[in-house]
Amino acid sequence: MFKNYLLTAVRFLKRNKLFTLINLGGLSIALACSFFILVYVLNEISYDKSHLKRDRIYRVISHSKSFESTSPGTPFLFAPTLKKDFPEVETACRARILSGLELEQTGEFVYERRPVSADPEIFDIFTIPLVSGNPEQNLLENENDIIISEKIAKKYYKGENPIGKILNAKLKGKPYQFRVTAVMENFPANSSFHTDILTSIELSYNQVKSHFSEDPDYVISGFFWSTYILLPENYDPSQFEDKLQVLNKQYAENEQPDYEFTLQSLSDTYLHSDHIVNNPLPIGNLGNIYLFAGIGLLIVLIACANYIILGSALSMKRAKEIGLRKVMGANKGSIRKQILIESSLLALMSIPIALVLIEFFMPFIEQLFNTKIIYLSSNIVFYILGFLSIILITGMLSGLYIAFYLSSLKTIDILKNKPISGKNRVFVRKALISFQLVIFMILIFGLLTVRNQFQFVLNQNLGFDKGNLYIIKFNNDKFNAYDEYLEKIKSSPYVINAGAAMMGPPTYGSMSMMVPTVDDPETKIQLEGMAVGFNFLETFGFKILEGRAFGKEYSTDYDTWILNETAVKQLGLTNPVGKTIEGSKIIGVVKDFHFHSFHTEIPPLNIELIDEYIQQIAVRIQADKIDETKEFLEREWEKLAPDLDFHIYGFDGLLKGMYDDDERMMKLLLWSSVISILIAVSGLIGTTLFILKSRTSEIGVRKVFGSSVSSIVFSIQREFGLLVIISFVIAIPVGIYFMNRWLENYVYRAGYNWQIFVLTGLTAIVIVATAVTIQAIKASNANPVDSLKYE
Repeated sequence: MFKNYLLTAVRFLKRNKLFTLINLGGLSIALACSFFILVYVLNEISYDKSHLKRDRIYRVISHSKSFESTSPGTPFLFAPTLKKDFPEVETACRARILSGLELEQTGEFVYERRPVSADPEIFDIFTIPLVSGNPEQNLLENENDIIISEKIAKKYYKGENPIGKILNAKLKGKPYQFRVTAVMENFPANSSFHTDILTSIELSYNQVKSHFSEDPDYVISGFFWSTYILLPENYDPSQFEDKLQVLNKQYAENEQPDYEFTLQSLSDTYLHSDHIVNNPLPIGNLGNIYLFAGIGLLIVLIACANYIILGSALSMKRAKEIGLRKVMGANKGSIRKQILIESSLLALMSIPIALVLIEFFMPFIEQLFNTKIIYLSSNIVFYILGFLSIILITGMLSGLYIAFYLSSLKTIDILKNKPISGKNRVFVRKALISFQLVIFMILIFGLLTVRNQFQFVLNQNLGFDKGNLYIIKFNNDKFNAYDEYLEKIKSSPYVINAGAAMMGPPTYGSMSMMVPTVDDPETKIQLEGMAVGFNFLETFGFKILEGRAFGKEYSTDYDTWILNETAVKQLGLTNPVGKTIEGSKIIGVVKDFHFHSFHTEIPPLNIELIDEYIQQIAVRIQADKIDETKEFLEREWEKLAPDLDFHIYGFDGLLKGMYDDDERMMKLLLWSSVISILIAVSGLIGTTLFILKSRTSEIGVRKVFGSSVSSIVFSIQREFGLLVIISFVIAIPVGIYFMNRWLENYVYRAGYNWQIFVLTGLTAIVIVATAVTIQAIKASNANPVDSLKYE
């Protein structure tokens, strides 16, 4: 029986080539898109599943009441205290990224990213399989122990057994020797805790201590380490959180607990950490998962709608076939099975085309979204099951309406040639066309809104002159000759100005401190800090409203502050120049400028003169001499730091980089719009052809009675034009709702302008009108004699 259904389905698809080609193309594109999105979504939601004790692993989170911030930082003795004083804690460990580590490779030292300094207990908490080495020995117990991944072992030892060998290194520029005690498997790409190098916790302690040598107590009490704990099975973490609060007083300032400690499950560290500052772990975006999944669903639904629309139009042609099958004894169930097998077969036929599209467009997708599409071995089964499920659901969903509609036709009406173009069928077809248009217009509206906001943030006045401004970035621990370099580059007649800083705009974070207001010392504001060298403010062109900038002629400027307008206002200062705050004299007030992105408000800002920790140099270059001046800057760099790479960035590029997520969203909406309109227009053309064939005689009669081609075309366009208007009325409020939610991420917004609404509607009108008009003109220009013979 099934074989008969299959053969009949194949014959139907071969006989109706236009129907088959349009739906095959639409479903193939939809399935290819859904596969990319499926891989992305599954990879995102599968984070940390490789850790066998995932449901029992927790990270300690500290909440600062003064700074109103949440971070994963805890003091050095926090983990040992938890193990010692709380029997519920099976084990605990500390971890911290070890900055400035270089390993020797063939006589040269290579900088390695994200090495981690950790306690030996890390192996009891996380699942870190060893390739070689003795898991029974106390790994990471000695200060010079190092554990490397398979990737690092292949890089530095190339087939040799590295166990027990000495690895020469530099740590913050100082020579160091490690002994390789084990080689671990590479961490899976979907592990939030991820490193290729593990070292002893003592190294990070010594590193922090070297920064705060004048205050050794601060090293112990400072919140510099992440703490992970392992709780028993089926243990309620909220019970332990209550007990954690007893530690508040231990780390209190002025006997008033400022910190509150809570637990964050390892399952939540990737997708639920966007509120956490100074987070050393990668974080995902739950909103992007919903966005990608939603767009994938919409594209699949558009393809399904195509099938239903075309099938509905084709049902006029299939009516007699259904009638004859019913006369021969077919019941409703067998007819439904037949039509559902046709739609499912079409979905299955689209698989090879979809796979070709996936392979062909893979590099483009990776370049478009600046990411690597990774197939995780642990997710292969889920990829296959997910893709097959999408195919089967798409096939069934596409044929469901047609199956029930055609099977419900009355045999007697069909055999009597009664018209079957009922109101319900026409309504469904128009509703589905409108549905496609609504989705397309929402995507276009979203695209134009995101583009408008993107252009707004790039072109808005930031409070300083960003023209011809370039930033040279470097590691302070490696390049200490920046004073000499500054003097060299200032000698160029094409360098208008140059100055150094620890960090300047645009930046994501900064130093912060709590400062009491003048009127109420009990009330404190969070004052952000910017550490600069001489001439940095002048290079950026910050406007000094009161007082002066820092000057080399003033020896006391290292103990002074310059505040921005917002800081002056929130501190309650009047005539601030000359006054003292927190032991520092205020020498100037600078006009407010955007220190961070437009996602956040301009903060109260304190600018200090600090020569230490310099990490960037700002250079303003003469507009017509940019290329040769950049070459000059690089030459001078190579003279002073021949072993270090030269990195120079245009300010506009750095600014644009702060909105990478928004630019990716803009690209996503653009290509989603292109794909949705390709699918929808192909269906629209096919539907128009089927409808025009059914009206061939009508068009012929109208031409015989003197109707012009333009009047006939207009009458056909009018029907679709009304659908565009209805779709526009529905799409705009929905688009505004969703884009308002997105714009909430910005403090400073461009909002909407009339061009967005006009372009949204105009784009839809032009595309629909073009698709319909071409087919309508062809039908209207046909010989009326042939048209009248058609029936």
